[in-house]
Amino acid sequence: MPLLFQSESKKETSSSGFIVAERQTAYGPGVIILLTLFGLSFVVYAALFSFRVKISSDTELIHGHTDDLERTRNKKLESEIFIFEKRINALSTILRSHVYLSRIIPLVGEVTLPTVFYDSMNVSFGAESASGATGDEIVRIELQGSAPTLLDLARQMVIYRHDPKIKSGGMSSFEIGKEDGGNTFSATLTFDKKAVLAQ
Repeated sequence: MPLLFQSESKKETSSSGFIVAERQTAYGPGVIILLTLFGLSFVVYAALFSFRVKISSDTELIHGHTDDLERTRNKKLESEIFIFEKRINALSTILRSHVYLSRIIPLVGEVTLPTVFYDSMNVSFGAESASGATGDEIVRIELQGSAPTLLDLARQMVIYRHDPKIKSGGMSSFEIGKEDGGNTFSATLTFDKKAVLAQ
């Protein structure tokens, strides 16, 4: 058996004639576990201390780089880039609007009575429609127009609601009998992008 678990051994002395029992030192399992836990705790503490020192060093290095970038930053150039980006986005919107408008105007003409006239037209892209289409799937058109008679106004409203070319549409408001004798209205039409591009 190992010495750690060695049992008592007897030793005889010749001087007094008595038999003396001598217990040898033995370490039990509890002491071994405590020593092991102490060793593991020391190793973990040393690792955490080393990690903390490294994190502090890396943080100071990052702060140094950030300060350098802040000192060399060209705010005027950043401002010019931002303005340039806005101009590019605006130009992109204009070009895309031009492509759509060249096809939307004939399409709106097909769903408009000959007696109805429009004063203004606003086109937007990617607005949500009643059917739930979003993103670039739809083209939304807001119209301000006038019709000479109430019958023309009613017929135009029916066309907006039931023409198969229109994804969704209707009049949001109207005013009867303006000074010039016309009836003005506001309408919102939604077209499928594919249908517009197919024109």
